[in-house]
Amino acid sequence: RGESMKPFDRASVLQIRGAAKVSLDRYAPAIQDFEAALRLDALPAAQNEQLRYNIAQLHFQTENYAQAVRHFNDWLAKAETPSDNAYYMLAAAHYYQKQYANARAPIERAMQLASQPNRRHFDLANIIYSELDQKAPRTRLLQRMIEHWPAEQSYWKQLAALQMEQGQERQAFTTMELAYRSGLLTEEADLLTLAQFYSVHNNPHRGAAMLEKEMAD
Repeated sequence: RGESMKPFDRASVLQIRGAAKVSLDRYAPAIQDFEAALRLDALPAAQNEQLRYNIAQLHFQTENYAQAVRHFNDWLAKAETPSDNAYYMLAAAHYYQKQYANARAPIERAMQLASQPNRRHFDLANIIYSELDQKAPRTRLLQRMIEHWPAEQSYWKQLAALQMEQGQERQAFTTMELAYRSGLLTEEADLLTLAQFYSVHNNPHRGAAMLEKEMAD
């Protein structure tokens, strides 16, 4: 029927065809159909906003991050109950463009909106704070990450290193000792670092006993 179709009918068909293309992993032509349906502005407002969100997601999946940012911002401007995932993808789209300052607010919002701690949110925030050299907020973030995922060795080591960078040697020592007592420090370099901490903080005997035990094991 082509151009003889009513705008609502045409927009509906474009929306359905776009969804079919998504299921076939044909993202670029799916975006074209969704954008054409959106331009007609003939569907109910809720459906148009869903189309806008789908377009943003597809641009993100196809690594067209500048367009993803534009469409996510357009969608968020009207969304009544935005999801944490939308803010996460917006932050990630900024991150992949090395727009670290722009990525900070949306990733923090994603963490606020999430119903429970989401590890990928925290990991992205950790990287963003690192790129921005935001030591204080990154320290607080890593402390929360350790509370949520205490078995992740790298979080403990990152926190200790960050505390050392800020001249917080006592806190770094405590972090390393807690990690060791939790069975998370097994590498030679980490054990030697902890032994040195014991010496610096006037307890060389405990450091020596720890090294003796670890060599025996």
